Amino acid sequence: MPSARILSVPALALMISASVGAEEVPVIDLGGGSVPQNNQPVAVAAAPISRNSELVLIVQQLQDEVRALRGQVEEQGYRLKQMERQQLDRYRDLDRRIGSMQSTPGVAQPPVTGGQAAAPATQPQPQPVLTQPDASPSDAKAYREAFALVRQRDFAKAAEAFTAFIKDYPQSARLANAHYWLGEIHLAEQKPELARESFVQVVTHFAGHRKAPDAAYKLGIVYDQLGDAKKSEEYLDLVITKYPDSSAVRLAKEFKRLQ
Repeated sequence: MPSARILSVPALALMISASVGAEEVPVIDLGGGSVPQNNQPVAVAAAPISRNSELVLIVQQLQDEVRALRGQVEEQGYRLKQMERQQLDRYRDLDRRIGSMQSTPGVAQPPVTGGQAAAPATQPQPQPVLTQPDASPSDAKAYREAFALVRQRDFAKAAEAFTAFIKDYPQSARLANAHYWLGEIHLAEQKPELARESFVQVVTHFAGHRKAPDAAYKLGIVYDQLGDAKKSEEYLDLVITKYPDSSAVRLAKEFKRLQ
């Protein structure tokens, strides 16, 4: 019995070594000539190299995206500044035109005495004070009230007043002015399609009127807003060629230069 116990120790050792050898992970030869005794360091060293390469690629992609986004932001900022400048120019131009119309008698602001001075019996002379021979006192009053709303910057009510004027006085000598100022109101309210309709009325039906070159210039602006560059250039060239002595020529040339 004692001898059997001693002989079982080597047998147990062989069984343990056999089981260990069976569970060993095979060593992969990487072509270095010598086979490493333990392949665990090789696997641990290869993992950081792969992760570093992946991180480098991710960083490069992020940098490219940042550059692209920065370019888009700069482009949008430029367009925004350009739109703000154009909007400011339109309001300045509207103020300038309102001021010039106010200083022109019988057109934008007919004399206040046109409908009031005829009332006293002792002063019959001021009755025929209207400068437009085919304009009635009601015509002058309606136009004056509509234009007063423009001066007050009440564009919504001014648009209603000029629309009513065009409907009520289709034979008025101020009809071209009414169409023009209705277009200016729509343009100030950012309604380019409605503005286009009003300015086209002036250019088409009142080509010889003094507001025709201004209306043609405004059509160049409107079509630019509508995205029709060809039409915009067509009307700007119309101002330059057909109305070379008008004040709108300089504005048309400047707008073409900025396009």
